[in-house]
This record gives sequence, C-alpha cells and structure tokens, in this order.
Amino acid sequence: MMSKIRKAFICILVASFACTLTAENGFAQKNTKNPAKKDTTKKKKPLFVVIKPSLIPFRKDSLWGYADTNKRLRVKPQYSEALPLVGGMGRIRKGKKWGFVNKQGRVTIPPRYDRVNDFKGNVAMVESNLKWGFIDKRGKVVVPIKYDFVYDFSEGLAAIGLNGKLGFVNKRGQLVVPTVYDGASSFNEGLAAVGKIVNDQAKMGFVDKRGKLVIGFKYENVYDFNEGLALVYHNGKWGYINKNGIVVIPMQFELAYDFSEGLAKVNKNGKWGFINKKNREVIPYKYDESSHSYGTFKDGIIRVRLNGREGWIDRRGREMVALKYRDANDFSEELAAVNYNGKWGYVNKVGRVRIPLKFDKAQNFSEGLAAVRLRGKWGFVNHRGKVIIPFKYSRVKSFKEGVAEINIGGKKGFIDRKGKQYF
Repeated sequence: MMSKIRKAFICILVASFACTLTAENGFAQKNTKNPAKKDTTKKKKPLFVVIKPSLIPFRKDSLWGYADTNKRLRVKPQYSEALPLVGGMGRIRKGKKWGFVNKQGRVTIPPRYDRVNDFKGNVAMVESNLKWGFIDKRGKVVVPIKYDFVYDFSEGLAAIGLNGKLGFVNKRGQLVVPTVYDGASSFNEGLAAVGKIVNDQAKMGFVDKRGKLVIGFKYENVYDFNEGLALVYHNGKWGYINKNGIVVIPMQFELAYDFSEGLAKVNKNGKWGFINKKNREVIPYKYDESSHSYGTFKDGIIRVRLNGREGWIDRRGREMVALKYRDANDFSEELAAVNYNGKWGYVNKVGRVRIPLKFDKAQNFSEGLAAVRLRGKWGFVNHRGKVIIPFKYSRVKSFKEGVAEINIGGKKGFIDRKGKQYF
C-alpha cells in the first residue's frame, strides 16, 4: 500500500516529504424475409491479445541488431544494446548514447541521448546533459530538454521539475501549471495533488488542469482521486474527501486504500475491513495485511490474508478462493499463481486448481504464457499447464508484445512465444 502512496506523490525534498484479432470481420446482408434478431449476447472479452513482433533484438557475440520472426537479420548487429519494440519503436545504444529504430529497422532517432524511456502515447522522455524533455517518433523535441526531471503524461499533462520546484506541461511543451510546488502527483480524474513546505511541514492540496488550486494545503499526505474520492491523511489518521474538498468520510483509519468498485479497504486496530462510500462497514475488520497485496477490487474480487493464509473474497465478503495458500499473486488472464506447502500452481476465480501445484516459483500470465521455475530453471507454460518453452533459463521476464527477455549462460537474450532464441 505504501508503494502506491510513494508513486502518487513525486517528491523533491525527500526529507520533508518522507511519505512521499485478429477480429472476425464480415458484411451483414439484408434479409427482408427473415430479418435477423438483434444479438443481445454480451461478447466475451478475449483473455489476451498477442501483437506479433515485427522485429526482435538479435545478439551476435557482444553486438546487437534486429531480426524478423524467421531470424533473418534486418538490422546488422552493430549496437552495444538493443531492446524490444514498444509502440513500434525500439531503443538502441551505441557506446553511451541512446536512440531509436522503427519497426522497419530504420534508425529514425540516431543515438545521441544519455538516457531514453520507451514511447508512451507517441512521446518518449529523453535525457541530455542531465536535463530531461520529450520527443515524438520523428525525433522532434516536443517538450524542451531543459528540466531537472520529467514524469509520464497523464490526462494530457506531465509533471516537470525545474530549480527545485514542480509544475506541469502539455504535449506542446507549454507550461500550463507554473513550477511553484515542492511536490506533485499525476493528474487523475481531472485533478492532481500538489505540495508545499509550510512552516517546515509538507502540506498537500489539489489543482485542476488550469493550475487553479481547488483544494487547499491542509493535508500531510494524499492519494489521487479515484471514483470521485481521494484518500487524505491528517493528524495521524486517514479519511476521504470529494472533489469539492468536503470530508465525506472522517479521518479515523490507521491505514487505507483507494475506493475500487464502490468499496475501500481500511484498517482499524490493526485489522482490515471494507467500507462503502457512506462509511458503512460492509465486510468486517478481521483480515491481516499481505506485504505485497495492493488492496483494490478487480472484477468483483480481492485477495485477502487471514491467519497467515491467503485467498479471495467477493464484494459481500464471501470466500471465493479458499484462504489456505501461503502466498499468492493477483489474477492475470483469469488465473492466479498460488503457493501451497512450498509448491506453486494456478487456480481460477472459483478456486479450482487449473494447473497443478508442482513448481518452485510461478509468475503472472502475460500474452497467454506464464514463467514457472522447476529444479532451478525457468520455462513457460500455457493456460492448460502445457510446457511451451523448456526449463533452461536462469532468469526470465514476462512476455510483452510477443517477446520475452531471458538469461542463459550468464548472457542476456530474447525469445519469441514459440521459444525461438534470437542469439
């Protein structure tokens, strides 16, 4: 829970701000004799979508290039590092400088930056001479590279820091909210948390997208707005306010989470329960905290911990997956990795074991595959538990856009969803 708070509030003065498909397309033909009835059946959302990679980083000895999915070289190995394409752009490093190639393998942005991040929403943050800004996919600078730091865009605005103060810019590089704050979060539901040092204490409020302070500096810590309410901290307790700054649930909780699906996980006297937006107790205060559980509902269920064991309950508090597991991950692609007596497997949302508990470790599913470890080596299984990629890697990361990073023999490489190695 605390990691969420830290992410929500960007802090310069750390000492002061300590809490810091393929789709099925067809043509309907008119049938006047037997007009088709309107299909009211709710279409089932696919578990995952796989984007076939156009290029995959290819390593030859110590140099990197790119190959297509048939392992034909499209970019000759010549770079110190090459990373998978994200949004059609791949990061490349030559010596100490970074640039980008596009999905055709053409260098659209030559290696000239000290650091770069992947593109998000057609822009990427870049660093040059200890200053940060944003570029577009053509390499054009859209936010001047002059800031001490920048953060990702959210709702069209990005927090930036200059000379120890924070403000916000838009994607045209215009300063929309002046750099006058000592801390700031990202925009969410039209508002962003901002902070100032007042009498040697951090105080936080909220601004709108015009930079107007709509909720004054009165709280020691805050969350972003979610479902119309924001979690705020004052005088040692947590409560909730609305967008008018009115306290709708008084400060009374020792710890708390955002509202999700109409309920919030809150702590009293060391135990966790759930309240609704009218501050009524919906699920009793009896649960313990999992050290890595986030604490919000998703698809009507949430992971909880009781007497050292984990499982899932629904919004009425009914046990959906038995609270019997030593450890667990959150659901991904309708399955969750669970640990029982030291062995990992996967269960579905009604608690049925779908993949036997026989692995030493298991990660979340991504793009139809999950990394699992057996006898010290990692491989990948599909939703039925079938081994798709053999157990031979010392380290692995989850698949993203059809590519996964692996380590074998002390060297980094990449594989596709069929297990083909690109080195």
